[in-house]
Amino acid sequence: MVRRVWMLAGAAFFILHSSFFISCSKDDDDTTVQTLLNWQSANDQYFLSLEKKYAACTDGSWLKFKSYTLGADSVKGGAFDYVYVEVLEKTSDPLAASPLYTDSVRVSYQGRLIPTTANSKGTVFGGTVYGEYNPKTNGTSKFAVATVVYGFGTALMHMQIGDTWRVYVPSYLGYGTSSVGSIPANSTLIFDVTLVDIAKPGNSMRPYSAPRKME
Repeated sequence: MVRRVWMLAGAAFFILHSSFFISCSKDDDDTTVQTLLNWQSANDQYFLSLEKKYAACTDGSWLKFKSYTLGADSVKGGAFDYVYVEVLEKTSDPLAASPLYTDSVRVSYQGRLIPTTANSKGTVFGGTVYGEYNPKTNGTSKFAVATVVYGFGTALMHMQIGDTWRVYVPSYLGYGTSSVGSIPANSTLIFDVTLVDIAKPGNSMRPYSAPRKME
């Protein structure tokens, strides 16, 4: 399955442990393979555990969406056909617009890997954020919905302007078995994202004054 590679302006990338990329001997090869297998297993288990949080939620603060690439009755990756969403902030305007596949969006976002013992918050691999995530002080980036990985695009098309969500994308709807920058293969992607604005095809994004960087 072809994965579309996207990288937003200003994204900061970090180098993971070299065992993901370098091997010097057969023993090193064996260790690398086991590390990758452990990483895939950890990511799959982490993502599958989200179903319990979603199922236990009755107040609408957790949502679940099937990939826009799949029909209502289509099943490709089973449980990994979906993205989960934790609603951090809901827009106060019930009529606020949602983007379509053909639209462009302006967002603030931070992308992370799953939490580990070495990093309980998950390693940040990109974003427009200065320090802690705060929609009032974050920078923004604009891009076409059609250019991002399937899982992120699916979530965006369900958001309304003013929403802030935490989006969980399985590797199946992310970069799959490919590694991109500091993102290892088979990684669940976690995005804190705020939808700031939408532009229809052929229209320019409205002027926007980015928040001043907080010292």
